Amino acid sequence: MVEEILLPELFARETDVCITAVGGILFFRPLADLLGLPSRFIITVSVITILYALVAFALASQESPSIRWLRLLVGANGVWTVISVLLLVYHHESAKIPGIVFLVLQILVVGAFTFLENRQIVKTDACPS
Repeated sequence: MVEEILLPELFARETDVCITAVGGILFFRPLADLLGLPSRFIITVSVITILYALVAFALASQESPSIRWLRLLVGANGVWTVISVLLLVYHHESAKIPGIVFLVLQILVVGAFTFLENRQIVKTDACPS
């Protein structure tokens, strides 16, 4: 049941995330200048994002994915939200306004998805089969 709700949304969202991450790798130098963040930071975040998206695609393409793996993916979002807060604290002085906006939006969006997806899993667990 949770798979029916989360997987189509997950596939669509991760398509966008993957395209954005590939853009980060292809255009890391101008992005680093625009955001005021180190090139290594842009590349690292992009690679991690692509790896995350590949796991999400693998789950979304399964007929009946493991709820354990879905929970792990949602948990990874939670961890990434916390890491993003730490990155904002670490880079807040060197980042330009667009970089700060990027980090804040990343915290808000990933945190919101974590909350909503976790809530859906908890709701589904509470429903008797």
